[in-house]
Amino acid sequence: MNSKLFAFPNSQTFPLHEEDEASVAILMRTKDRPILLPRGLSSVINQNFTDWHLFLINDSEDTETVDQVLLPYKAKLKGKLTIVDNGRLLGEDGLSLERERPLNAGIKAVLKANNNKTTQQRFAYFVVHDDDDAWHPSFLQETVTFLEQDENTQYAGVCTSVTMIEEEIKDGKVHYLKEYPWKPHVKAVSFWELMKTNQIVPIASFFRIELFERIGVFNHGMPVYDDWDFALRALSCADIGFIEKPLAYYHKRVRNESLGSASANTASATFGFWNRKYENAILREAIKDGPGNYGTLFAMANFEKRMQFEFSKVNQKNEELKKMISMNARTNSSANIGASQKKEKSFLKKIDSFFYQNLFRHILKLFNIPKPPPEKRKSFLNRLDSCLYQVIFKHILKIFGK
Repeated sequence: MNSKLFAFPNSQTFPLHEEDEASVAILMRTKDRPILLPRGLSSVINQNFTDWHLFLINDSEDTETVDQVLLPYKAKLKGKLTIVDNGRLLGEDGLSLERERPLNAGIKAVLKANNNKTTQQRFAYFVVHDDDDAWHPSFLQETVTFLEQDENTQYAGVCTSVTMIEEEIKDGKVHYLKEYPWKPHVKAVSFWELMKTNQIVPIASFFRIELFERIGVFNHGMPVYDDWDFALRALSCADIGFIEKPLAYYHKRVRNESLGSASANTASATFGFWNRKYENAILREAIKDGPGNYGTLFAMANFEKRMQFEFSKVNQKNEELKKMISMNARTNSSANIGASQKKEKSFLKKIDSFFYQNLFRHILKLFNIPKPPPEKRKSFLNRLDSCLYQVIFKHILKIFGK
């Protein structure tokens, strides 16, 4: 073990900006979605914080439709809009060239504007706002204020709580279905938790412009998960703050007429495939950077395999108990249903106790731990909770399909 004391927190710091240098670059990608684009435009225009500039990235060959959608907003967007045409590009031979990733095309425009000495506006922050999502009017004000505080210079960015809004496209119109808090258990941005699953979305993520110099732009080779990859790389150099206010609205179509997509929420069928490819790429990089990591990764994989095997035994016992419960329920008659319910409740308590005793026994066996006396079992479980419970609980949930 390395006994050298490391600096804590070992998060990089960022400079504060003068009030007139705290402009926000908003990157909005759109492609063939004239039904949804007005919502995104209105969300930006209605912000209480007004020192922003919108970089609208049109990833379609159709420029006329976007121009038509923009007409009602022309006055309010005067001097605050740059259209980045990222449609079909032609080389000198007339053949199509590979297009830039939409977000990276927008980032190039932002950095070009920042390096233009003839303009006074300088962007200190950037944020991705897909055309189908929306913000609370105070989103920019709250996020800028957070990052401009002296005590928050160690944060590369900040995220907010999110409201998920489900909708459908029918007869050429957007129909609201329902809304609810998205991942309400998330109260902070954890590097470890983010490695397991993406817990933040672009519409709720607000970053410092200096990140482009420190970690680069979005990954060109990723058709999905590019925002997840960017957030992980951001955390590799600094923390990301969190504001526990639902200031971002993440829209999802659950039933959809034919419609293009600027985000990943209509490409869920491909997510599993690209998740595996991303995982493989990360593991290859880990082994390349340190060949010794191969042994660690192999041991972790085998540990998980052993855990799954041991808990499969517990699951088998639980299935047997479920059958017993089912048989017990079928023998109950309607005449004595009250008494039967009391018996079943008592029976379930015994089942519950039996199940956890089996689970406890398998944990002790797996880690070769001597069985503690009854008076010390509670203390033992508390210690187990602190170091292993999250791993164990994940497998329990997986076993029962939760």
